[in-house]
Amino acid sequence: MTETSPPPPEQPSTPPTLHIHPRREPFEHGLIPLQKLIFTDATQTLTSLRDKLLQHPLSKDQPHRIQSSVFSETLQISPEHARLVFEIIASVHPSVSDPIVNAKPGEVDSVGVNVYDLIIFLYIQTYKRLLPRGHKDSAAIADVWPSTSAFDGFLSALTPLQLARSNVHRSMPSQADEEAHQLSYLQKHLGNIISLLAESVEAKLKAKIHWF
Repeated sequence: MTETSPPPPEQPSTPPTLHIHPRREPFEHGLIPLQKLIFTDATQTLTSLRDKLLQHPLSKDQPHRIQSSVFSETLQISPEHARLVFEIIASVHPSVSDPIVNAKPGEVDSVGVNVYDLIIFLYIQTYKRLLPRGHKDSAAIADVWPSTSAFDGFLSALTPLQLARSNVHRSMPSQADEEAHQLSYLQKHLGNIISLLAESVEAKLKAKIHWF
């Protein structure tokens, strides 16, 4: 009888490298210039708001969905602004199967929005975009909403030849810069976001991080 050597131990497989890229839509199209949507202490304020909103479900079958009127009354904003928030959530929502994504404009109230989607959306309002490097008048371009500013006027006053010769584009953040900034924001705030998506007792996530 010949002896056979035992097979070599199996080497643990190397886990695949995980690459995370933030979804651009919430950051590029989901930021709106409503001061009442920006909170100094986002986690504490949004936790309280979440709990209040969950007390007014759309129906027994949909305990986590609310109408815009509930949001309007709870946050003390106009009905028009509340509906605007719902419509923007529909436009940047990650799931094509969510009822609000497929709702027609007149159906938004009857369909409602998931409270946890709304809370994530409101948290994103604390995000600030990168400003052009070295620009002296930062306040003029700090607003993320497309609007006329001193910086816009400066660009529009340049001729194409002057614009080509200037170093304006060198100072502008690239898409890669902005994406890195978004990822840094998510890394910094992920713990707070997860706590807002969990119930205080059961700690079950009610919305998915693929929102980002």
